[in-house]
Amino acid sequence: MSVLPPRIRIVGALALLAVPVAVVPPVDSVLSAGLYVLSVALSTLLISMLVGQIPAERRRGWRLVQASMMIALAAEALFKVLQHRDSTLYPTPADVLYFLSYGPLILGLLRLDRQRGGRFRLGDQLDTAIVTTGAASLALVFLVLPVVQDDEVSRAAQVVSSAYPLADVLVAFLAFRMLVGGGRWTAPIWLLVLGLGSLLTGDVAQQVLASQTESILFPRWVNGLWLAFYLCLALAAGSSTRAGWRPPAPPAAETCPGWLRLPAMLAAAGLPPLLVILEAERDNQGEVITLGVGTVIVLALVLVRFWDLHRQLDAQARALAELAATDALTGVANRRAWDRELALGLESSRVVGTSLLVAVLDLDHFKEYNDAVGHAGGDDLLRGTATAWREAIGPAGVLARWGGEEFVAFLHCRTPESGLARLNRLRALVPDGQTVSIGVAVWDGREDGTLVLGRADEALYRAKRLGRDRMIVDRPGPDTARLPEPVLFTARSSA
Repeated sequence: MSVLPPRIRIVGALALLAVPVAVVPPVDSVLSAGLYVLSVALSTLLISMLVGQIPAERRRGWRLVQASMMIALAAEALFKVLQHRDSTLYPTPADVLYFLSYGPLILGLLRLDRQRGGRFRLGDQLDTAIVTTGAASLALVFLVLPVVQDDEVSRAAQVVSSAYPLADVLVAFLAFRMLVGGGRWTAPIWLLVLGLGSLLTGDVAQQVLASQTESILFPRWVNGLWLAFYLCLALAAGSSTRAGWRPPAPPAAETCPGWLRLPAMLAAAGLPPLLVILEAERDNQGEVITLGVGTVIVLALVLVRFWDLHRQLDAQARALAELAATDALTGVANRRAWDRELALGLESSRVVGTSLLVAVLDLDHFKEYNDAVGHAGGDDLLRGTATAWREAIGPAGVLARWGGEEFVAFLHCRTPESGLARLNRLRALVPDGQTVSIGVAVWDGREDGTLVLGRADEALYRAKRLGRDRMIVDRPGPDTARLPEPVLFTARSSA
């Protein structure tokens, strides 16, 4: 985990403190406007400082989010000035800047969502379409049409008031897509979704309140939601600088559980008929109310049944996938799974910017040991060794059985030296006093899995020729050429 410079931590603390402080003064005061703009400015400054701490491979999406916040900061400052000159002015020139800020925000979030791995499957697309369609229906009926049909509202106000809900529907699509799409849930993703949720809630409240009053001064809690949106974007960038390596989710993995997906779909599909019921109740339309209630009940039952079937299929798919990817004797990944995991590991290392080591491990004199203790004893040695190595490698890498007494592994690490020390400690974990020879290749960042594994295999043969019970490392040189002499590890307890 990287340690942020003191100046960034100071700005981060000020940005956190500024949000609650900014909502304390009365909304019609100059102090409130000044603190509000200061809070946005601190969040914008924070993300501008944090983007430089993010690895270059992941920085472009955050640059777009940063650009969006800078445009929004200009819009907020202009809006506050105009707001306190004339609290009934609507729309304002600041609305142009607000709309401009949506472009880089959406593009940046889409890029960040793609970077986390996984795949946006057909089922995820359908779920997102259901939620987005429900949100669009509500926005059109209750926010857009009333404004468009109001002859007392100016044409400019009609256009702006209609455009905001439509832009928010796009934001809702993005937020739900990030929740249900493929890829791992990480702190940056959660903070981004939380920020988008704050923005949507604040915008909807603004639209509802604007229809009830001519003033463009809104309650403290609405301003607090917008400030939370900016702060969450900045904090998400900060989390991205600290996020360690995690393997991307397999394409078939379900990343959004039913407890989150199902209520969102039920709300999106059920809110329109519920609102129809409320409208029918005002006009005492009993038949419409009855049909509406029946529709909501059937919809809820269908979604629960869908979730139950989905849960059963998901459990079966996971069980089959685990069987297909696991070595029956040792319980670690098998050769088929290794090929997929290594490809994912290389891509993750390229995106995240970690160092990657690939190792081939071969138990020394296993045939003689197997002959001496019998096949059952040999199997016990393989199982015990695999279990100890898998626990030692942990979530930062993958261990697989290549065949017989030979294993392969890759390990993500901050520096090659720290990873080599960790791999060398595996030698002391072989049970029953047996030894192992290890060949390691430091990935050069460009070669494919076959080439880097081949270099590790060559290093293993050198270890065997030099007498076994040792680890040899093959490092790429400045021109990806290997060092003339391999790096040798013979002591088990040190690097």
